[in-house]
Amino acid sequence: MTVKIVYSETCLPLKNKMVAYIWEKFPKIEVETYDELHYKDKKKAIMIKASCGTRLVPFVAVYDNNKELIKAFYSEVGDCTADNIIKYLNEVQRSNNVGR
Repeated sequence: MTVKIVYSETCLPLKNKMVAYIWEKFPKIEVETYDELHYKDKKKAIMIKASCGTRLVPFVAVYDNNKELIKAFYSEVGDCTADNIIKYLNEVQRSNNVGR
């Protein structure tokens, strides 16, 4: 699983909290971050946002191991919050551990 976070300077607290949480609780999940205002990240950030039909940041997309989008958290509808993302990751973790 890969979590891609597109952010800007105003979204740094969310990005930092999410990266720290994922690294601590889910070390097997890959995290990619893209600053939409940084010249090296801008093109990739635009591609990720465009593929999911969003314009606002922060934006978080979760991909499976086959690089297919499985969940997106949009700022436009207000669901791109640390609590929502953490809740989703915990639910995925619990469902993957059921029956093992």
